[in-house]
Amino acid sequence: MKISLQLLLWFVVPQARAVEAGASVTEPLSFSGAFQVIGGLLAVLLVFAGVAYLLKRMTGLRESGAGRIRIIDGLMLSTLDRLVLVQIGKTELLLGVTPGRIEALHVFKETDGHTPFPAALDQEMTRQEKTRLDIEIC
Repeated sequence: MKISLQLLLWFVVPQARAVEAGASVTEPLSFSGAFQVIGGLLAVLLVFAGVAYLLKRMTGLRESGAGRIRIIDGLMLSTLDRLVLVQIGKTELLLGVTPGRIEALHVFKETDGHTPFPAALDQEMTRQEKTRLDIEIC
């Protein structure tokens, strides 16, 4: 109760002194005050939208899919690691993406639009397993 009385006096007493001195006091919830706040907010939003538009125009950002590079599929391996299948022209790349590195794991040459990914992935994993076994045997 004591705190609320102090807050009330903190707001009321300066205005009462200003009225006694003859200064004009605007009400905090007047129409002109609300209009100023809304107008200021709209001005800030317009400036923000204008700057974003100019940045987009100046940096030459293109929408995804507009170029020759397409992301065909992706698989999250963990919260930080993922596999991404990317098509560049008729060539497809299987990329391993981590926060500090992007590595080409396999290149699929000259695809005809149909992705032979599952069969090629099985072949590649079998080949790598054989290579690993050959190295361990030696």
